[in-house]
Amino acid sequence: MMNYLKILSCPDSVRIQEDEEWLSAENNNNEWIAGDSSLTISEKNNSSRLLLQTGNKGLKRVYLRWNGEHSPGSLVLGDQWERSYGDLEWAGIRPEKNLPWYFLVLSSGITHGIGVETGPSAMCFWRVDEEGVSLFLDVRNGTEPVLLGNRKLEAAVIKVMAGRDGISSYRAHRNFCEMLCCDPKLPDHAIYGGNNWYYTYGITSSREEILHDSTVISQLSESENRPYMVIDNGWQSCSYYGDYNGGPWDRGNNFFPEMHTLAENMKSEGVRPGIWFRPLQTVEKLPFSWRRFYEPQGGYQLDPSIPEVLQHIADDTGRLTDNWGFQMIKHDFSTRDIFGTYGNQFGNRLTHFNKRSLDMANTIGSLTGSVLDEPSVPFADRTLTTAEIVKNFYSAIGDAAGKALVIGCNTLTHLAAGIIPIQRTGEDTSSFSWEKTRRYGINALSHRMGQHSTFYHIDADCVGIDGQIPWELNREWLRLLADSGTPLFVSADPKSLTAEIRRDLKKAFSKAAQIQEPAEPLNWTASTTPVSWKIGNKIKKYNILRHDGKELFYG
Repeated sequence: MMNYLKILSCPDSVRIQEDEEWLSAENNNNEWIAGDSSLTISEKNNSSRLLLQTGNKGLKRVYLRWNGEHSPGSLVLGDQWERSYGDLEWAGIRPEKNLPWYFLVLSSGITHGIGVETGPSAMCFWRVDEEGVSLFLDVRNGTEPVLLGNRKLEAAVIKVMAGRDGISSYRAHRNFCEMLCCDPKLPDHAIYGGNNWYYTYGITSSREEILHDSTVISQLSESENRPYMVIDNGWQSCSYYGDYNGGPWDRGNNFFPEMHTLAENMKSEGVRPGIWFRPLQTVEKLPFSWRRFYEPQGGYQLDPSIPEVLQHIADDTGRLTDNWGFQMIKHDFSTRDIFGTYGNQFGNRLTHFNKRSLDMANTIGSLTGSVLDEPSVPFADRTLTTAEIVKNFYSAIGDAAGKALVIGCNTLTHLAAGIIPIQRTGEDTSSFSWEKTRRYGINALSHRMGQHSTFYHIDADCVGIDGQIPWELNREWLRLLADSGTPLFVSADPKSLTAEIRRDLKKAFSKAAQIQEPAEPLNWTASTTPVSWKIGNKIKKYNILRHDGKELFYG
């Protein structure tokens, strides 16, 4: 049977892709050489460092393979690149399934962990089949080979946790996440409050409504640990131009004048003000060289490999925090804006760009006589891998935010850990579809609970309250979030708050305002949305299922 600790030692084979061709590498004392490139594997302290060097051709990908059969009936749990989409589950071996960053194997009642440390310099994913395990290191620069020059790149550090008897799969998941992230950046207080997205959807909000929301959220809390109130999309100057939701981020629109005054007024109402932005999309008249590709909805995406662009983003972030006084920053869409799509659509290519991207690439390429048949979208700085560029981008926001807390939404989990203190771990819940809330929210909470307080604080998304979902269902989601020990945000239309709902929210806020032990999902190896959870020393059941068929038709 497969000895997973073998993955820390020499692989059975290595292949290297410099340009389009894959080359078989020859092993010379744990230095695997192919063409102008080499992979050195250095084993130390129960980990393996993967070091890459290359020549003038550049380097795209590296493939490592370890052979060995798995125990019959083994179950595998993988992660997602960024948010999950109701798709996290323990399942049998699927050779075609990409497992980003790390995975767990449950075999004969024992759970093993295999993965790379957080903060790698490569986009890493695993595959498991009946005859072994494979690791892919994507070190491209956008869609093109990275040009490392004389630099030696530590692409990733492999970690393996051999399972032990008597350790539950949930506890094994937490233990392994602690191994993978040596220095998480965590909030020093419990996180809870409001967000206006799920009853305004960026269309109907205003300064007056936000102040009223702030009053309502403040009145629902009796804790000295004050709640947050986050202004989501819709406040920025160009938010009412069709479907466009990018920058500039230097002012509000007619419904949101004087943003610094608004933040101060929100504090006066007893909440900590928070704000959303999409840092990589804009319509500003910035240097053409800063642009990476165009967006079909309007505007263009900035190139975060350019130091001046990172400074521009840092200036935007600092304006929101230092100048205007917001104490929480939620930044969004960056995976979409860097890779051209969302993580659940990456496939093997990772990057997916549209025709306008091709047009822009050809506009640039025509200056050098290089016109393309399909999008080639590298970054301006070809010496860095995409993963390194993403980490630098996250750090620019984190550093500029100062004491304000940062929530990453649509951010890459393994690259955000250690930089971003709060991570949106699931696709959007809903104020009108219980099926969507149950599927996305509870799955993101249960199957990523091992990452809570080991990578960051996990935010499984809001309780959307506007009267469309029966309260007896939404209340269960509220109860579970309040009991879970993770951040609790509600998106509550004040007009929908009956006396009963207000009582339930007060009770939930009272619990969520305190730091708690993370809840443990029970039966999570058999269900994608478990109904029973261990809360402290008690087992609680949440009535999240309907048996009359109606839940399929809300919304």
